[in-house]
Amino acid sequence: MVAVVFVSFIILFVAAHRVKQCVYPSIHYSKVFTYNPENLDRLEFDIPTGSISVHTCPHAKNVTVLVTVGGKTIELMSKIKLTVNETSGALVVAAHGPSFNLQNCQIIHVEVVIPAKSSHLLTLNASTNVGYISLNGESYTFESVTTKVNVGVIKARHVKAIEFSASVYLGKVSGSDLETKNISVKADVGFACVKHVRSQHIAFNVEKGYLRACHVTSSNTTVAKVGMGYGALNDIMSENLLGEIGYGRMWAEPNTKFSGSVSFSSVDGTFDVSASRGLLAPTIVTYEQQNHEVQKVQIPDETPGVTGKGKLDFKAETGTVNIYLRRV
Repeated sequence: MVAVVFVSFIILFVAAHRVKQCVYPSIHYSKVFTYNPENLDRLEFDIPTGSISVHTCPHAKNVTVLVTVGGKTIELMSKIKLTVNETSGALVVAAHGPSFNLQNCQIIHVEVVIPAKSSHLLTLNASTNVGYISLNGESYTFESVTTKVNVGVIKARHVKAIEFSASVYLGKVSGSDLETKNISVKADVGFACVKHVRSQHIAFNVEKGYLRACHVTSSNTTVAKVGMGYGALNDIMSENLLGEIGYGRMWAEPNTKFSGSVSFSSVDGTFDVSASRGLLAPTIVTYEQQNHEVQKVQIPDETPGVTGKGKLDFKAETGTVNIYLRRV
């Protein structure tokens, strides 16, 4: 038993050491770009493997971009092609090289610092094939933000923008304190977790996996879709809440002041708002079957001062909706 533990420890140590060498290789070079915020309109980064970190600083005067390229050997470094285009009002950084593996360990890190007090709006486009994108835009407003990762993680905090989009093919999207006009979060396979979101139009989409959204406020429409898996929506305030579950289950708990409409469609799934309490009447609940037949039920207002409770069950071959409402 002791031998097994010892061997396992050695394997984990070697693996951790190799991963660390890949993330921070000994052979590397860096390039730094500095701009007056008023002279820069767009930042675009497209790297095969690595990380892109964008954050604000209250003490910064200029926009600073640090690009670090690393690899295990000098021969490998010569095969990594870093392209930097500085056009009027834009910085475009793209890299191409051999496919990533733990033997070669080719990697690129991009770090961006934006003055938090700048009033000039930037457009940010960031993408990586395998890696990590981190965004913290506290006290700053973007024109638009588009992030995409094929395999990896996107993490956004304190982001204010007119348009915001985050997409992963395999991995995780997490975000908190997001204020936008339009927001789109998508995970083909994986996990999406967002909280404290304020927007006009909101779209959450997880093809296969788990969706978690809480403390969401929309002045128009909130769309939550899960193709196969599970979804949990907590403290939702929206004019229209549209839930769609292909195969699986989705739980929804609207805000106690929610007075809009709830619509649900499914192939073979369950939409459950049984945990909802204290909803204001009238509340429109719409259930759309696969054959597009629509049923609408309005929860009647209760007599003032009297606690009422209504139970609505929609069942069909294509899905189930369980609703327990209580006005307090």
